[in-house]
Amino acid sequence: MAEARPTECSNCGAPVTAESTCRYCGSVVKGHPATSKPRLAPELSAAIERLRAGQVNPASLVDRIADGLQQSLPKGAIKRSTSFGAGRRLEIRLGTLVYSFRFDGRILTVERQSVAGGFAVGMKDALPATRWPEQFVKDVAENADAAGQDWRAVVLRL
Repeated sequence: MAEARPTECSNCGAPVTAESTCRYCGSVVKGHPATSKPRLAPELSAAIERLRAGQVNPASLVDRIADGLQQSLPKGAIKRSTSFGAGRRLEIRLGTLVYSFRFDGRILTVERQSVAGGFAVGMKDALPATRWPEQFVKDVAENADAAGQDWRAVVLRL
């Protein structure tokens, strides 16, 4: 019997095997017939909606994200800072990605950048308010899975 070879989801890049849909984003994996419209896992959808709803109060949202991920990430992966005139900032390292949450008053800016060997590589992507919760939750789930953690439990803390 042939062993299932891992491949990447064409939508989110998550590792997938012989499943018909990606367990992170719900996309149909190439070579498998679509049985229904792709959907996100319920845990991911719930976490995304909580983050979207929390955007009305960025300070509370950023604190909740940091507190929720504190026990799942290695020490030093979460950095909080406040600078005079520049507002508050939160940086979260998820494997080879760094998310920067900056806000001044009620304006929240979310950026995502790849890192390699401790150095930023490539472009820093500013994610719009309509898109960052989905991308962030998927990256959190993928990082937890790669670290051998239960990704469902980790995203429920968001």
